[in-house]
Amino acid sequence: MLAGGAAEKAGLAPGDILVALDGIRIQCDKLDDLVARIPEGDEADVHAFRRDELMRFRVRPLPAPADTCELRILAEAQQEIIVRRAQWLGLPT
Repeated sequence: MLAGGAAEKAGLAPGDILVALDGIRIQCDKLDDLVARIPEGDEADVHAFRRDELMRFRVRPLPAPADTCELRILAEAQQEIIVRRAQWLGLPT
């Protein structure tokens, strides 16, 4: 959980077990997709277990902090870029 992030602001705590987002069961591999469906500025209901107690939270998703980045490998990159990427990662070229 990100300190000062949307989950913490809504009252969620480390160790809470998320079970539903706006009535849809949460699966770890689908959580990002569920959150992405929430229109910017809107809130969503999150149900979570804290120990044995089922709790409800209203969460307003926030954009990632500016110090966060995402790297993606593009399969259709030019050969020169593929070679440089492999060298940078220490992979065989």
